[in-house]
Amino acid sequence: MAKTIQEVQGLLAQLKQYHAQKIQQQEEWDRVFNLRYPNYLKIVDLPLHVPSTARDKVKHLRYQVNTNNPIITISPKSQSADDLKEASRLTALYTAILKASRYAEDLDWLDGVIFDLVLRGESVITTLFYESEEFPVLTRTVDPITVYMPPGARYPYTFVIEEQRRFASAVSIDYPLWSNPKHRANDRDYADFLIYWSPEEKIYMVDGEEVSVPEHGKGGRSNPFHIVPYVHGYSGSGRNNFSGDPANLAIGTLDGHVSQLEAEVRARTALDARLQFGVFPVYGTTDDPKAVAGSMVNKPGSVIPLSEKNALWRIERDELPREAYAFVDMISNAITEGTMNPVLSGERPAGVDYGYLYGQITNNARRILEPTIRSAEKMVARTLHNIVKVLRSGLDVAYTSRDLQRIIGEPVTKRDLEKDIP
Repeated sequence: MAKTIQEVQGLLAQLKQYHAQKIQQQEEWDRVFNLRYPNYLKIVDLPLHVPSTARDKVKHLRYQVNTNNPIITISPKSQSADDLKEASRLTALYTAILKASRYAEDLDWLDGVIFDLVLRGESVITTLFYESEEFPVLTRTVDPITVYMPPGARYPYTFVIEEQRRFASAVSIDYPLWSNPKHRANDRDYADFLIYWSPEEKIYMVDGEEVSVPEHGKGGRSNPFHIVPYVHGYSGSGRNNFSGDPANLAIGTLDGHVSQLEAEVRARTALDARLQFGVFPVYGTTDDPKAVAGSMVNKPGSVIPLSEKNALWRIERDELPREAYAFVDMISNAITEGTMNPVLSGERPAGVDYGYLYGQITNNARRILEPTIRSAEKMVARTLHNIVKVLRSGLDVAYTSRDLQRIIGEPVTKRDLEKDIP
């Protein structure tokens, strides 16, 4: 049944409330990954010492998953020579389609899937028709914070809503018929962009105004793919909860470690400041501090004004206790133990001298990624299914099977695209 704009906006409002806690925790992880720490951690006139711990942990885990040569296997219907040959041909065809989809974009969508699953605990892929002399399907990851899945969504989905903020100038270029109802004149002004997809229709809205998005030269709301062109997945590190809150399913690597990361910043900032004051002492004077500092040739440190007349002395500070240094190590070790085993970054545990034992320890450490890898494999299979559906919708309309064969380098027939992937 066709949706009105008001119905779509009402659905979005409900879904925002449903996803609120999940989005809040994902934004927290994103903040510390980008090394942005809140103002309350800062000390006046003292820069924060911000280690790259969060970023390093996520990157090291991400690169543990090899996405260079994913293996696609099509099982034969039987062990007959013809069925074995057909299975081999389809395996080569779908492998070529997958490879072409990854090379069609500057950013490899499969790498993006792994990154989002590790950091955000959730990933979303969209697949759309794209008029190009290269591969005619555009596949890319979408920020899961901007995509609202219905509660209990299962593939294939009944609907998906995506909300973006785009520059008004870019919207005007992509959609010339948009009337710009808020009269945004500045090129860097944002417009609210909303997308609704169901198997029957698609609705694009900018600032509450519906805009036409042609597919294969035809406008209107009709969905030519007959699927919702999204694939969604969780990291596999979460759990189902009676509340149904997706925050329990979208569990990223940094879950539960934000407070430890902030404590690490405070501790390292304090130690850094104390070491600086030890090497660069502070002097007090009642004269002009700049003049006094200028007379101190090759003297490290700084000079501050004091009230007592004709005085200059060094301001001494108490030494930090040894526990302060141990506290930094304790925090760092706690973060490492909870996110990524050090052996995954090439560190050999103490007392492990044999390669076989080291290999066993490394394999055991990688098990933390097994749920994520399984989730990524399911997402790849479903995305490939969506790509074939989108290719099918444009066959003999925007391109021919001969065009596809030229692009992907493998023989492809109309029948190949009309049947479901086994």
